[in-house]
Amino acid sequence: MNDKSLVCPQCGADAHRGLVADGDEVDWSARCANGHGEVTEDGLLLTTEKAADGYEVTQEAGKDGRVICRYGGPWKIADTLLQSILDLERQRLGPGKTVDLLSAKKIQWNLKAAKRRFRRLLNRSNNNLPPIEDQSLRELAAELLDEYRKGMWTGDDAWYSDDDLMRWSQEGFFQELKDYELRKSREPMLVLSKLLPEPLSTAFHQVRECYRNGLFVGTVGMSRVILEDVVKRASGDLEDGSSFVQMVYRLPESLLQTRDKQKAIRLKFDSNTVLHAAGVGFSESEAFLHFSGVAEIVSILANKGTLN
Repeated sequence: MNDKSLVCPQCGADAHRGLVADGDEVDWSARCANGHGEVTEDGLLLTTEKAADGYEVTQEAGKDGRVICRYGGPWKIADTLLQSILDLERQRLGPGKTVDLLSAKKIQWNLKAAKRRFRRLLNRSNNNLPPIEDQSLRELAAELLDEYRKGMWTGDDAWYSDDDLMRWSQEGFFQELKDYELRKSREPMLVLSKLLPEPLSTAFHQVRECYRNGLFVGTVGMSRVILEDVVKRASGDLEDGSSFVQMVYRLPESLLQTRDKQKAIRLKFDSNTVLHAAGVGFSESEAFLHFSGVAEIVSILANKGTLN
């Protein structure tokens, strides 16, 4: 959700962000215009109170004061949130007394808000849910995770929130996106007369994504896989036990000149550490050299019609 759509679930008044000084801290929370309190990114009304045992307990409530989750002291946010989703699903689908249209809409609203809150819990915890003892809640959590992975549930709102934007900024995702686009702008490209055959085409897309995302060991490893594949294809895909070097030098000069054969062999042996040494690292420049070198050899052999 965003600030424009945040409203207090208790009274329906707009909730806007505003700087509120609290001692040495500055609060940028969205608050109900009628003074009911803070409204979360999921449109829930947040309240905190001291329990009788001295614990500070926070709860987030939806329409009709329905508590969606509670945490602090003995309360665990994952358990209470999943229990609310389970109860709301049963109330929405299960047999029982007739529910009027307004009540049904409130149940549906609370359910969607609870699912949004569960997804935000996953985001905040880097997809690490705490232990859940109750089997029915574990099964529900597994179902929700499956829904999210399959894109079956998106809610009524944009798939990201202001909370997500703040988290991405703090975790460096925007810098990673910038780096991705910079690498994309200078990555090796193939200029071919026809499309690469499968699975070679898929492999090239994979190595390209490795490079764009800064996975340089993966870039070198996938480049090696592609290099071995194109040499094998160009040499006739012989299963006679020939080594990589033998297959390279078997190629006629009209297909691959001596300097390019030497480059192929050098790239192959320089990448051996990917397979034979755990924890090996490659710099961006080294990964680029492997990727661009293999791309050159792929272009040469593909444009001579040897990679069918």
